[in-house]
Formats: sequence, C-alpha cells, structure tokens
Amino acid sequence: MRTMLFLMSVVWLASCGPSLRVQTDCDPDYDLWTYATFDWAHVDSSVVRNPAYYTEMNDRRIKEAVMRQLSKKGYQLTNENPNLLIQYHLVVEDKTMVATEPFGYVYGPYWMRTQQNVYHYTQGTLIIDITDTRINQLIWRGWAVSDVDGLTSPKEITARVHAAVRKMFDSFPQRKK
Repeated sequence: MRTMLFLMSVVWLASCGPSLRVQTDCDPDYDLWTYATFDWAHVDSSVVRNPAYYTEMNDRRIKEAVMRQLSKKGYQLTNENPNLLIQYHLVVEDKTMVATEPFGYVYGPYWMRTQQNVYHYTQGTLIIDITDTRINQLIWRGWAVSDVDGLTSPKEITARVHAAVRKMFDSFPQRKK
C-alpha cells in the first residue's frame, strides 16, 4: 500500500514539473523550403518592451538558437535582400492554477468536500515570426509556452531557450539543395 502511494505521489509530482508546449502555424500557400536566406527584422525603438526580459543576453540566446536551427536546415543568414525576415516576441505572465486534491476527500464537520490547492507561477511564451520580404506577409509562426519559475542560472535559461526553439523548428521544412 505504501509503495503504491509513493508511486502515485512521484507520478503526480512529475506531472507538476515545468512542461514545454510548442505549436506552429504556417500559410499553406507558401513552400518554405523554396526560400534560401534570412535576416533579423529591425525592431522599432519606440516600442516599449519589458526590460526585465528583453535583454541583450536573451536577445543573443534566442538569435543564436534560431540561427542554429535554420542553418541546420540549409538556410543562410544574409544582410542583402533576404527572402525571410525573423522577429521574436516574449510574453511573461503571472498565472494561477487551482488543483483539486487527487487523493480523496477532506471530511468536513457537516458534509464531505474536496480540498483545493492554489498554485501561483510565472508562464513565459516565446513567439517567433517569419515574414516573406517580397510581400511583407507573415508566413510562419512558432510559439513555445513554459513555466519559467526557478530559471535562475544562465545555463538553465539558455537550455530552455534552445529546447523551445529546437522543438519549434522540428516541423520547419528542410531546404532542398
């Protein structure tokens, strides 16, 4: 009995760990593998961004991860007439989750009721947009959502960024030679 309770606790705690959810969307009218070059879009300096997350260090982490994935797929970085422009966005929000006690009920003085636990956490979303420079239209978007509480060391942050970008670009087409 104790072994069963221990195993159930481990499974439940493991499910509470930081998960990385990734999705992509693309315009079906465009064959992404036909493009060859990319560059980073210039960000309008008048746009106010959260300085806690839009740092030079995060900028380097994200750009390095994206360039690594695109290079692996045969795309080349260029400043002169690129086919694609890349831009990213960061969204960080405080979230609350209410979970019902999974192991049974708490018996109150007059009736039986379930126990509820409230958890507060910080959720980060990385969005990567790819635009066709000829028509100036978004043709691909990928986004990754993850719990970012506890990411304190540069190594952990870099690893999470690289994992998110890698998972996003898993579905990005390989460039044909």
